[in-house]
Amino acid sequence: MKTFPALLLLAATLAAPAHADEKVRNLNGGYLRKSCDVFNKADANELVMNGTEDGYDKGIDAGFCSGFLLALLNSNYARSQTNDANRQPDFCPPLNLPVLEASKLLVRELEKLSKEERIKERGLDLTLKIFATAYPCGEAKPAQ
Repeated sequence: MKTFPALLLLAATLAAPAHADEKVRNLNGGYLRKSCDVFNKADANELVMNGTEDGYDKGIDAGFCSGFLLALLNSNYARSQTNDANRQPDFCPPLNLPVLEASKLLVRELEKLSKEERIKERGLDLTLKIFATAYPCGEAKPAQ
């Protein structure tokens, strides 16, 4: 009888990574636009204090957007600090670009794409293209 809960827990654990992987593969411009729009309009008190399911969803969306952009900006900055020609930054934003400013730019540009089918493209690819256009680097990347 004790093995049933253990098997159930094991099955849930094995299923979780597949579900998370599915979310990452399906992360498109539409989802990014939705979550970053919530982040742009978020009232921090509402996100933290609101115990309703709606407040929880808003907090998840806002947190996803800010975490996604922080990771992207930080990894891009790290690439700009290396002397390795194969690891150059994809875009060159102002130093200490506020995440909220980056999010507002992203939502504005994704809204333009929503009129086309491109909003369904992979969110990371769209974000990199948008930031590379908005914050181009001064020097062209060396040919490889």
